[in-house]
This record gives sequence, C-alpha cells and structure tokens, in this order.
Amino acid sequence: MRSVISSTKLYVLVLASILSLSGPLTSYAFSFFGGGFGSGSGSSSKAPTVNPSALPGVKLSSAQDTYIDQRKANNSYGSNSTILLSSKSRQVKQGLMKFNISGVPNGAIVTKAKLWVYVAKKGGSGSSVSVYEAMGSWSRSTTWSKKPPMSGSSKGSVSVSKSGDYYAVDVTGLVQDWVDGTEQNNGVYLVTRSGEIYVNSAENKKYKPILTVEHGNPQSNPTPTPTPVPTPVPTPTPTTPPGPVPTPAPGTIKAGDKIIESGQSIQSAIDGASSGQTVWVKSGTWTLNSQLVMK
Repeated sequence: MRSVISSTKLYVLVLASILSLSGPLTSYAFSFFGGGFGSGSGSSSKAPTVNPSALPGVKLSSAQDTYIDQRKANNSYGSNSTILLSSKSRQVKQGLMKFNISGVPNGAIVTKAKLWVYVAKKGGSGSSVSVYEAMGSWSRSTTWSKKPPMSGSSKGSVSVSKSGDYYAVDVTGLVQDWVDGTEQNNGVYLVTRSGEIYVNSAENKKYKPILTVEHGNPQSNPTPTPTPVPTPVPTPTPTTPPGPVPTPAPGTIKAGDKIIESGQSIQSAIDGASSGQTVWVKSGTWTLNSQLVMK
C-alpha cells in the first residue's frame, strides 16, 4: 500500500533526521496553526456578524481594487483575492478601491453611505482602517511607483478589534460629493496606521467589499410660474365740455346786420348777405308764393 505523507509531517521528519545526525537527540517543541504551516495567526474566513447585503439602501460592489507595496514599488496586485494593509517602516502597503455609483440617481440626497470591508486577518493591537480620497485615476495594474495622489485628510476610519468580521467606514459626505459632481469619483485609499490588516478584495469568492448608500429622492427644481404683469389702464385726458353758444337777445340788432324789408324775399336777403352777416326778419305777415315774401 502506498503511504501518503503530508507536507507538514515530511518537514518534521526531515528536520528530525538533520537534528539526529548533528548531535545527541534533544526534544524540541513545534507549533502549527490551523490554516496550515506558515499561514500565521489571526486569519479567519468565518461568517461575519453582519451581512451588508441585507442592509437598507443601494448595494454597490467594488468595480476595481488592488493594493500597492512600497518595498516592491513596481509590482501590481490587482488579481489578488486579498488587499494587504501595513504601516511597517519602508514596507507600507495601501489599498485602492473604486465603486460605480451610477445606481444612485443624480441629485439624490445621500442620508447614509458606508464602505464595508471584511477583515480576514490582522496583526498587532490598536489596528484601524482609514479611508482617504484618491485624487487621480488608477487601474488594477497600478503600482506604488505610479500611484495617484491621496487626499490630505481622512474621510473616515474604523477600529478593528478582531478578524473574521465586516467593518464599516462612514463615507456619507464623500459619496454626496460624487453624486453632486463636486468631486470626481476616483475611488479611495485604504490605510492602516498600526500593524497589518488583510481585507478581502472583489476577487475573493465571498465577503467582498460593499458600499451601501441610503438616499432621498432627487431634488426637483420646478419651473417658476411667471408673475403676470398688469396691463396699465390709460388715464383718460380730461376734456372741457363745449360751452353754450350764446344766443343774441331777441330784438338786439347790431351794426352791420341785415334786415329784410317789406316785399323782399328771405332767400334773396340771404343770397345778398355777406359771410358772417346776421339777417333779421321783421315780425309781420308773410305770404307764401313761389317765395316767402314779406308784405
């Protein structure tokens, strides 16, 4: 029967043989971790206590992510299933992550936005994850030597107490700026200021990064109804009514007036009168022939 020896047992056998050949046999103690030899302590893939996918709001998956390594400045890690974060001197590692926010309507009022990352492993006490804004474009093949600028101040942070769970960073203000267009969405940096933290990337099979966004309806800007301008009513121009035409008092004959004499017809008197001349008719008896004649 063929015997099968695991890599861990084979390593112990080889090491024991070397020790036995080099001197008197001495007892040695070896420690092995649950994830296999060399996997390190503090790693976990257990189910988280919170499921961001079940939370209210729009759930957005990471469109692209990677990490960059100060010591290996020309290496890219966009295909890795884990994003390494480290604050070690001359061995700094920082994550880059970007989300497509087209699922949030333009003009929406963002009431809550949280970036959720699953911590698979952590080392050291007092660990935390801080989010900074990426101020330039990048891709999954970006390296430390070609990394985009980072914002001067953190957009939010969260303390990490243990591995094997999701942790959320509040990024409400930053997502609102992206929705409004006041800031270009170049994604974010993930940074730790103490120890080492490993978080799952979008390439991991489970417990991937998620951005949850709760928002109100987009602000509407109704077209204002123009205020009607009143049509001015013209002020009537006061007119002075014509005064009565004075009628000369009866029997008042003025110089230049013409008086119809007896035997003279009215027509002939009018025909013979000058323009503007008043013709007077004496009172008396008139006969009507072919013309009205004064007797």
